[in-house]
Amino acid sequence: MTTWNYRIVKVVTNDNIWYGLFEVYNNKAGLPFMRTTEPCTFSCDEGPEVLKALQMAMNDALKYDILDDEDIKEKNEDGYRRGDCSLSG
Repeated sequence: MTTWNYRIVKVVTNDNIWYGLFEVYNNKAGLPFMRTTEPCTFSCDEGPEVLKALQMAMNDALKYDILDDEDIKEKNEDGYRRGDCSLSG
């Protein structure tokens, strides 16, 4: 079973280093193998739901270490996948 959580990820593109909040997916061993393509945005039909999502994201971001994008490459059942998940946050 895969799991996911919000994580701060260090991304290097060309000569630029930047950080973003992403949904990161973990394999059965709990290792990150995939993340959302774009950093998370938060919108919901009702205000309280946005607050719950923001609280969950903040709790995860504080709980888990910052990941280097290059470390999101563990092998899962489908092979190697990194940084190309088409889910939106």
